[in-house]
Amino acid sequence: MCRVVCEAAQHALRRGAPAIERHDMSVGVRGFAMKLKWVLHDPFSKRGGS
Repeated sequence: MCRVVCEAAQHALRRGAPAIERHDMSVGVRGFAMKLKWVLHDPFSKRGGS
């Protein structure tokens, strides 16, 4: 999970955000954890049902 947060933080920094937001976490999950098949869905995505 720490790596997902790191990916989210990098995404937030690239877009100039002052904090990590739900969208950033979604990008981290989709771009890292799902590619490695650690998870099957993105719990931070509105399409993910949460």
